[in-house]
Amino acid sequence: MTSKERFGLSSLLVFALAAPFLVISFCSALAQPNGESENQSMIRAAVRKLQHSKEVSVRLQAVVTIASHAEIVTSQTQSQLTESLVSDTDPLVRGAIATTFAQIAAKQAKGIEPGPNEERMVTALSKALSLEPDESVRRAIATAAARFNHNDAEKLLNAAQSDSSRSVQQAARQAKLLRDQRRMKLTTG
Repeated sequence: MTSKERFGLSSLLVFALAAPFLVISFCSALAQPNGESENQSMIRAAVRKLQHSKEVSVRLQAVVTIASHAEIVTSQTQSQLTESLVSDTDPLVRGAIATTFAQIAAKQAKGIEPGPNEERMVTALSKALSLEPDESVRRAIATAAARFNHNDAEKLLNAAQSDSSRSVQQAARQAKLLRDQRRMKLTTG
């Protein structure tokens, strides 16, 4: 067999081995509505679970799934998270949502500039802080505020420093310090 025939045979073999993967990838891309990525589909599924599941563990896993794709979370998903932040019956889920907002802010911010929906998230967290009966959730909200660049995060932290709970006050002081240090580092390099 000549080297030209071996090259042709090896090329054919590579194509034969790769073809199933190409077909699967192509079909997977076709299966996504409106060119939606697989990750966006996972986020949509997670939002449905967050809104409709009666199981706390399922809702928590949904929030974790959304947080793990924070860089591509849309404003629509943020609105759905906001709704659950004040309406979910379990404080663990509400606290996880506050933490997810912080992850979204951190992933979507451009240096010192706030991300595209930071103002809406800070507003949602501020509202939740004022309505939240559970101390651990208020603490999670205060801690989350450290990751926001929007100026209203400062107001949120000030409100949390006046909370009736000492642990929330402490979390707010620590978050304010971390936020100031992070912002200083971003501006000075």
